[in-house]
Amino acid sequence: MRIPRGWPRPLPGARAGRPPPRTSRDARPPAPAETCCVTTDAPPPPPTPELTPDVAAVQDGVWFLDQLHPGARPLTLRRSYWVDGDLDADALRAAWHAVLGRHAALRTTMPTVDGLPTRRIGPARADAFAVLDIRAAPAPAPAPSADLGVGPLARLTVLRVTPRHHRVVLTAHQAVADPASMSVVAAELSTAYSDAIRSAATAPLPSRRDPSSDTAPHVAPTAPCPAGSGPTPYDGVIPADPPPTQSPMTTEEVTFDWGPQTQSAVQALARAEGVAVTTIVLAAIQVVLARHSGDDEVTVALPHDLRGPGRERAVGPLSTLLPVGGRLTDDTTFRTHLRRVARCRRDAERHLPFPRVVRAVNPPRPPDRLPLCDAVLATDGQPAPLRLAGATVRELPSRAWALPVDLLLTLAPITTTLAGTLAVRADRMAHRRAEGVLAHLRTLLTAAVRDPDLPLADLPLEAPRQLAVAVRAADATTVAPPPDRAVTALIGHCARRFPEAIAVRGEEESLTYADLVARASDLAAWLAARIPVAGRAVALRLPMGPALVVASLAVLRAGGHVSWLSPGDAGDRARTVLADLRPAALLIADDRAEDQMARWYRSDQCGLVLTVDTVARPVAPAPLPPEPAAGTAAYVAFTSGSTGRPKGIVQTHAALTQFATWLAHTGDLRPGARVAQWAAVEHDPALCEVFAALVSGATLVPVPSRVRVHPERFLRWLDRERVTMLQTVPSFARELATVLEQDGHVPARLTHLFLMGESLAADLANRLHRALTGSRLWNLYGPTETVAASAYEIVGPVSGERVPIGRSIPGRQVLVVDGRDRPCPAGVTGEIVVRSPYAVPRYLTGAAGCRSDDAPFRPLRGLPPAAAPSVGCYRTGDLGRRRFDGELEHVGRRDHQVKLAGHRLELAAVEAALAEHGLVADCAVSPVTDPDGLVSRLVAFVVPRDGADWPALVASLRAHLRRRYGPVNHRTAFAPLDRIPRNVGGKVDRARLPEPRAVIDGVGGAGHDLIEDAVGRIWSELLPAARIDGWCDFFAAGGHSLLLVRLAHRLAERFGIDVSLGDLMAAPTVAGMAAVVRVATAENGDPTADGVSGAAGQPRRWEDEHG
Repeated sequence: MRIPRGWPRPLPGARAGRPPPRTSRDARPPAPAETCCVTTDAPPPPPTPELTPDVAAVQDGVWFLDQLHPGARPLTLRRSYWVDGDLDADALRAAWHAVLGRHAALRTTMPTVDGLPTRRIGPARADAFAVLDIRAAPAPAPAPSADLGVGPLARLTVLRVTPRHHRVVLTAHQAVADPASMSVVAAELSTAYSDAIRSAATAPLPSRRDPSSDTAPHVAPTAPCPAGSGPTPYDGVIPADPPPTQSPMTTEEVTFDWGPQTQSAVQALARAEGVAVTTIVLAAIQVVLARHSGDDEVTVALPHDLRGPGRERAVGPLSTLLPVGGRLTDDTTFRTHLRRVARCRRDAERHLPFPRVVRAVNPPRPPDRLPLCDAVLATDGQPAPLRLAGATVRELPSRAWALPVDLLLTLAPITTTLAGTLAVRADRMAHRRAEGVLAHLRTLLTAAVRDPDLPLADLPLEAPRQLAVAVRAADATTVAPPPDRAVTALIGHCARRFPEAIAVRGEEESLTYADLVARASDLAAWLAARIPVAGRAVALRLPMGPALVVASLAVLRAGGHVSWLSPGDAGDRARTVLADLRPAALLIADDRAEDQMARWYRSDQCGLVLTVDTVARPVAPAPLPPEPAAGTAAYVAFTSGSTGRPKGIVQTHAALTQFATWLAHTGDLRPGARVAQWAAVEHDPALCEVFAALVSGATLVPVPSRVRVHPERFLRWLDRERVTMLQTVPSFARELATVLEQDGHVPARLTHLFLMGESLAADLANRLHRALTGSRLWNLYGPTETVAASAYEIVGPVSGERVPIGRSIPGRQVLVVDGRDRPCPAGVTGEIVVRSPYAVPRYLTGAAGCRSDDAPFRPLRGLPPAAAPSVGCYRTGDLGRRRFDGELEHVGRRDHQVKLAGHRLELAAVEAALAEHGLVADCAVSPVTDPDGLVSRLVAFVVPRDGADWPALVASLRAHLRRRYGPVNHRTAFAPLDRIPRNVGGKVDRARLPEPRAVIDGVGGAGHDLIEDAVGRIWSELLPAARIDGWCDFFAAGGHSLLLVRLAHRLAERFGIDVSLGDLMAAPTVAGMAAVVRVATAENGDPTADGVSGAAGQPRRWEDEHG
C-alpha cells in the first residue's frame, strides 16, 4: 500500500511540532446521560476535558471493523493463565467485579442506532464471569461471540480441569481495551483477589477514581475511521496462497527465537544509529515485503499509545496505529533506508490517530483490509503477571495483539534474545509460507546489521547455499542422455514389432504401422529423387489425418524438415510464414484445394506447389537416404504472432524425439493406447501428440472437425473411440467439466488428461478431479522455443488459487530470476527462464534477411553452468515464483500485468475468475488507460451461454468478482460478444477485440437503470455537496466509514434487504452498489425491490473458539 509521496505532510492548519487543530467534525459534546447519540446533521460542541476525540475516534474505528466483520476474533484480545493449586472461584468473581467497577470502559457496550454507534455504561454484569467444568463433558458449548451492542465486552472465564488445576482466560474486545489495558487489568485483578481472600466480606471492594473515565465517551463521533482489513489477491504485499474470504479471519501463528547473537547485533546498530530496535526490524521487514510484492513502496504500521503523562494505568481503547511508509530503491543502502524510516516514524506521530490519517490520505478502502497497512509490527510489552494467592500461576502464550491484517509481527520484550510471533491470516497464507517469510526476515536482518552499508538489492533473503541447492534441484538437463535416433527410426522399429497395429485412425481410412511406413518410404524415395528437400523445409498445408502423417514421415525420411500450416489460414500470418520459411515445396491436399494462398505462393513467390494425389510413386523400389542424424532439423514451428510478426523456431530430431518419448512414457502410451489429436495442426503440441503416439506403438485418432469444439459431442466421441490420452487447453476443459457435471457420463478409458497453453485455475482442476475420477490430470507449462513444454505437475486436489506448474521436465532447467539474472528466493516473483540443450539458439532469419530479436536467448549471467553441456537459454517473459515447497507457480505475463488503483493485476487471473461462472462460455479482459497512460478501468468481454439473461449475468459476475478481487468489481464494465477471437494456439487475440474505451463511454452515466437511480438519490442525501455519477467513488466523493454504515441502513430500508458493509466497500460506486442490491434481492427470491424493477486440547480448543 502506498502513502502519497511527501507524507507525512502537515494536515490543514497544522504546524510542525503542534497537533492539527480540532475541527467541528472532531468535536465531542459533554454527555448529559449514560446513553446518547449525536447525528452528523449538526456540528457537536467542543469536547469536554475528560473526553479526548482521538480515543473516541479509535473506538469508532473498532466499532466499524466489528460492523464489517461481526464477531471477528482478530478484534478480541486475550490473556491466558494456567493455575496449579487451590482457586477460590467466589473470591475471583468478587475481584473481577471489583476491577469492572473501577473501569467504566470495561462495562461499556456500543449499540447501533440509526447506523451510528452509541455508548452505554452499565453496572458489572454477572455473565462477565463464568466457571466451566470441562470434566463433565468433552467440550463445553461455545459461548456466543461478543456483541458490541449487547456485551459484556470484557470477560473472565475459569476452566476447571481438575480440582487443583484451572485455566483462567481474560478476554476483552478492542472497543474497550488495548494490550496495555490487559496488563493493568491483570495486575489489579491480582491485588483484588488477594484482598478478597483476606476479607471475610464478599461485598465489592471500595471504589477508587477510574483513571480511564475519559475512555468511555458518551457520544457518537463523526470522524472517519479505518475501512477494512486484509489485501485482495492482487494487492497483498505477499501474494495470497488460497483466495481470500470475507468471513471472520482466523490466524496461523509461528513463534521464533533468533538467539542472543542476533539480538546483540541489532542492539549494537540501534545504539550506533540512535534508534529503537523496533525501527531496525521495521526497516528490515519493509525490505522483505517489498521484495515479495515487487513494489517499491511498503507501509508497515506500529501500535502507538495515546496515554498521556500520569495516565499510564488507564484502561480503554488507548492505542492507535502509526503507519510508516518507506520508498525503497535498489541502490539505497540499508543504513540510509533505516534513517529515512526513523525520520518518517517521528514525523508520522504528528498525525494521529489512525482514522485522521486515513481521512487525510483517502486511500482505496478494500473490504477486508486496514487501509494504509501492508503489515503491522507490534511489541509485546512486559505484561503484569497474574498472582493468585495460594496458587502457582503461569502465563500461557496468548494473542497480545489482534488486528485484522494479513501479517502481524509481534516482538517479545527485548532481553537477551530477539524473539516473538508472526501471525498471518490462515485463509491467505499457509503455515509453511509463514515460516519461510520469517526465515527471509532473519537472513536479511542478519546481513543488514552486519553490513548496513550494503545496497538493499544486495541484501539476501536466502543464503547462497540455499539458492544453489534450489538451482541444482531444478536442473533436469542430465536426467536422461540426449537421444541419438530420429523419430523416423523409432517409428520404423514399431512397424517391425507391431506391423498390424493401427497407427492412424482416419474417418475414411486407417493405416497400420506397416502401411504407414511403406507409404512414407515410397514418398520419401520420390522426394529424394525429384526434389532437393534434404536440409530444407517442406510446408504441409493438409488437414490432420493419414495423409499429413505419411507426408511428414516422408519429408523427414528424405532428410528434410516439416512445417505444418492450417488448411484454413489464407491470411497475412500464413503468407508471412511462407515468406520467412522459403520451403522447397508447399504440399496441399489436391488441385481442388488449391486456393488463393497456394496461387499466391506459386505466382508471387515462385514456389513449388505439390498435391498429394498427384505425387508420382516409384514403380520400382528406390534407395532411401540414410536415417537423419539427431542434430539435424526436424520441424519449424512458428509463434502465434499475437504480439507482432510470427517467429520461426527450428527444432532438431533430438529435441522432437526426447519430448515425444517423454510424453509417451508419461501418458502410458503403448500398443492398445489411443491418443486424441486435438491441438491445431499449426500449433507445435500437435506435432508432439502425433509423434508421441507413433514412437510408442499407440493409435493416433484425429478429432473430426464436426466434434472438435462441441463439448457434448466431443465427450461422446472420446468414449466411442476408446481414447486413453487427451491433451487440450483449460478453456475447453472448462466446457467439458460443465458437461460432465450435468450428465455424469465419463469417457470410460480416458486415463490421462494433459492441460497446456493457458494457466490452470484451481477451481477447474478440482472440478475435473471430481468428474474424472479415473484419470490423471497433468498441468504442462513451456514455450515453443523449448519444445512444447518445460515443466509439469501431476495435479492433485488444490486448496490454493493457483495450480503449480511443478518441476522441470527431463532435459530442462526451469528457473525464476530477478532483473540481475540472480535466482529469486522462494516466494519472490521473477521471470521464468528455461535452460536446455533443446532450447533453440535464435529465431529463424526472416524474409529479406531480417532477423528477429535474439535478446530472449541471452545466457544468464553469474549462474553456475547447468549440468548438461551446450545448454541454451530462453527468457520466457512469463512471471513466476518458486514456492517454499520447491514447486513453481506461473503468475502471468509481464506484458499482461496492469496496475489498477494501486493494485497489481494479472489480466489472465481476472479472466480465469470470470470463466468460473457457470453461465460464461468464454471471456477476455482488456484495460482502459487514462490520458496519463495509467489503467483506470477494465472491460470484460463475455460470451454468455445460451439462455443467460444479460443484466442478471452482469450482476452475478460483479458479485463473483467482488468476492474474489474486491475493488476490481466496481472498476469493470461488461460487454457481450458472440465469440472471443483466438489465435492458432488457442490464446486470446487481444488485437482483434473491440475497442474497450467505447464500452466504458457507453456505460459511464448515472441512472443506468431504476435501481441505480434510487441508489444515486440515497447518495445525494448523504453527500449533498458531491457530484455523483455511475463511476463516482463513495470515499472520493467525501464519504467515510461511519457514513457507509448509514448508507447500508438506508439501502436496507429502501429495498427491504440486508447488505453487508464488505459488499458495499468492494463496490463503492453507484453502479457497483446497485449491482449489490440486485444480487441481494435475487438471493431473497424477490425480482423486485420496493417497486423498483430489474433487481437481480480441550481447554485450548475452548479458548480458540472463544478467543
